[in-house]
Amino acid sequence: MGKKGDSTKLHIRRVAFELFAEYGYTKVTMQDICTKSGLSKGGLYRHYEDKRQVFTDILKELQKKEADREGLCIRQDLSATEILNGYLQHIQQDLNKAVPNINIALYEFCVENKNGIGAELLFKQYQKGVEILLSLVEYGISKGEFHLSDPMRVVSTILFLVEGLRMASEAMEITDEILTGVFTQIKEMVGIKDDK
Repeated sequence: MGKKGDSTKLHIRRVAFELFAEYGYTKVTMQDICTKSGLSKGGLYRHYEDKRQVFTDILKELQKKEADREGLCIRQDLSATEILNGYLQHIQQDLNKAVPNINIALYEFCVENKNGIGAELLFKQYQKGVEILLSLVEYGISKGEFHLSDPMRVVSTILFLVEGLRMASEAMEITDEILTGVFTQIKEMVGIKDDK
């Protein structure tokens, strides 16, 4: 696909992201994406066969951005504590809806497709999260900032804790007090002795 095709696919994903963030996965149709993108049905279907394909491409793009952001921070030789604080700040923005997110759409997608691609997608997202967070934890250990004996167990616990927060935030207010307590616990789990 040429530059124009890539540009069109990017436009479709951006428009669809806005729709999924506002309405969730189940309520958005290909017609909605078509209308908001300004493309004809043929133009849209030339790039994506269904909304599931659009949605999975959006998720892949989000995962890549997150991995690139963490990798860049490590390559810039930032302290592991600074990177972890940035990760936690990103989670806080997500929970406070300071930036649009597709959390509800993701849960709807996974439930609607729980015996197939939904479970597979969620597991792949979990694996990618492990990869990103484990690299941060190992980086922190190598720099002498993090002190823990079982990085994989800690990373897995953090990921499920964060997903639980994301899901709960859709039904209840996650107060600053709750977040401070959870984030303090996460820092203790990685063995930060002194948060600079």
